[in-house]
Amino acid sequence: MKRSLIFLLILLVVAGGLLYAADTVIRSQIEATLQQAQAEKQLSISSWEYDSLSRRLVLHDVKADFSSTGTGVPYLAREIRGDINLRALLHSIPQLDFLLPAQGYLTMLDAWQGTNVSHDSSSPDAGDCRLSVARMEGEGLAIPVAQFKKLRDGTETPDNALRQGVTRSLVLENVAFTFRQPHQPTYEMTLGKGRLEKWDMQGGIGSIYLEKCALRQEDSLALQLGTLTMTDLVPQAMEKLGSLKDMAQVWDTFIEDIPFTSLAVTDAEMRQPTDTFVLGGLDIVRAEGPRRLKQLAFRKMRLEGNGGEGSASIRLVDYAMRDLVLPDSALAKEFLLAVEDPRLFEAFLASHAPDKPFFSHMLLKDADCGLGGISVSLELLDTTWALEGDTQTLVSTIRNFLIPESMLQAMPLPFALPGLKDIRLSMSSTQTLTNGESRHSGKIVADSLCELAYQHEAQGKSVLGPWTTLRHLDSRLTDKGLMAIIALNIAPDPAVAQMGMETLAQVVAENLPNGREALPALRTFIATPGELRLSITGDDWIPIQGDDPLWLLQLAPRLRLDATPGKNSLADLVTAQQAKAGN
Repeated sequence: MKRSLIFLLILLVVAGGLLYAADTVIRSQIEATLQQAQAEKQLSISSWEYDSLSRRLVLHDVKADFSSTGTGVPYLAREIRGDINLRALLHSIPQLDFLLPAQGYLTMLDAWQGTNVSHDSSSPDAGDCRLSVARMEGEGLAIPVAQFKKLRDGTETPDNALRQGVTRSLVLENVAFTFRQPHQPTYEMTLGKGRLEKWDMQGGIGSIYLEKCALRQEDSLALQLGTLTMTDLVPQAMEKLGSLKDMAQVWDTFIEDIPFTSLAVTDAEMRQPTDTFVLGGLDIVRAEGPRRLKQLAFRKMRLEGNGGEGSASIRLVDYAMRDLVLPDSALAKEFLLAVEDPRLFEAFLASHAPDKPFFSHMLLKDADCGLGGISVSLELLDTTWALEGDTQTLVSTIRNFLIPESMLQAMPLPFALPGLKDIRLSMSSTQTLTNGESRHSGKIVADSLCELAYQHEAQGKSVLGPWTTLRHLDSRLTDKGLMAIIALNIAPDPAVAQMGMETLAQVVAENLPNGREALPALRTFIATPGELRLSITGDDWIPIQGDDPLWLLQLAPRLRLDATPGKNSLADLVTAQQAKAGN
């Protein structure tokens, strides 16, 4: 027993001596490294401390220059703390290199912290830059083993070694970056708090979280974000995008290799002298493969402008698309030109209409668009586009699309809505396409005006058209007040209005290929508005030739028009509508 105690005591003395010797070596190594850095003018400090138990090194009033000559741009900090990794301390002794792997990383700092960090640079070409960080805190800083050996031997600068490092996390607080170029406005970016996770300085960043980010131009707020969250960012791809000058090239490069997996923004606001853009939320999720997004969504968006043509605004509560295929810049430009001309748009669809869905679901809620004091609004647009086997299915719902009377009054041929403030439309449609043959059905409801139900078949290459042939058309128009509104736009007197409507029916019939056969149904529908049915008989396909009206001659023999009278005469309906309008 006595011998065991003596042996244990000797062992403790030897271990303590080894620890003391190791600590002495480590302190000597730190002191020698700091002295060498100061001698080479790469580092200037007022004092330093090292705690053996926590392995914490503290530097006060730091001025660091990472250039190889010691004459570069300095970084300043009031204090820098670093918890030195024990393994890195041991490997500061070259004799222990046999324990190092040939490849891989060596953790240098378990944790570090800097306070009041700043950096200033100036050049005639790049302009003046200033970066300040109130607090910077990191965890798990590692560099490649080869770089560690070069850094230890003095053949590598800390700046170059850090450029190849990795870190588990980095937290920044109260960041300000000011940038000024000659004869250009001064820009300032501020950040309340930022966090980076799994940052490989040569590869990517696992996640980025920014809070209270703002960009100012000459003390005027240009952009601010409540929060920004990004995952799997590739900085090199962002640098490539930043080097491109042409916006079309930026877009095409972006969609081919989207440099992040997901992006989320909250409480964004962008201001210009005449425009304001506010966005409650934005979500983008990349899908597998180029030009594809799994999700694109906006929330609480508001765009207001006051240009030369008067005020304009767009507001919406929710907008989302799933499984979206993004167009390149050339296709987008061609589309924007085509939508201005029906013939160009038909040609665009003929050459570019997709043979499979370019989104799976689109949702728009509570949208409002205004121009010059006149606005239209939409409560809901919900569309799904699915592909199952050889069949595409497109299902759409529109609810409460409001067109105000003031907009109709501003048209070249003004149209009044006596007794109504607006046209309120709701629609539903279902469309399928299989091997070039499409089936269409749907219903349009205009509150207090009419209902239209329809179904037909068509042929075409895409579910979006254009359609080359038509058959089996069956449509039914049910009057709910439309005929009285049209009559009152002809004359306020019920008898005169009815005569005008009968004359209108005569004109319409004269311009139809089979007008003589259609006239009785038109007269019945006008005299006592009820239901008007338009149908095409037979099973043969009828070619559709939009540029040649003669194709209607093929339609005439198969076109049928039938009317079911309603309960009240048109004159009585006009009188009732006048009473509703308060006349």
